[in-house]
Amino acid sequence: MIYELHKQNFEIDKCAVFRRTRDEFGALSNMAKGFPISFMGETWDSSEALYQSFRFPDKPGIKEEIRLAESPMESKRVSRSFDSLTRPDWEVIRGKAMRLSLISKFSQNPQALEVLKSTGHKMIVEYSVHDDFWGAHPTEDENILHGFNMLGRLLVEVRNNWP
Repeated sequence: MIYELHKQNFEIDKCAVFRRTRDEFGALSNMAKGFPISFMGETWDSSEALYQSFRFPDKPGIKEEIRLAESPMESKRVSRSFDSLTRPDWEVIRGKAMRLSLISKFSQNPQALEVLKSTGHKMIVEYSVHDDFWGAHPTEDENILHGFNMLGRLLVEVRNNWP
């Protein structure tokens, strides 16, 4: 599915919102630990690590460093340290990379899938003060988050298309 990229407002009390991995819907976060993924014969400790590895398809050493990072945040930090080596089409394919990471996570981790299903028909929103592309940031109105919320949109897509 292709999304029209524009920022939106999200009412917190009408959405399934997560900010931290220990929140009610925290298992939906790419930073959530305990949801390993087997992909192409290797095990990734988190969907964040798998996602970040897609930035470097022709750099096995960097991919391995990301895979072996001790936490999802560390895998992101490792990836960012190699920004200049990111594949040239990353901005175009990163949504597909995220979708694949999410599908892999939920297909292999029934506990995470249950959390995803528990969101019902609500919009899913990642509350983020730093990233309004993947999430949405707080506004002056305490009940409104604003952003692109691409992670939340992809989570809804995966949930709604789950067999």
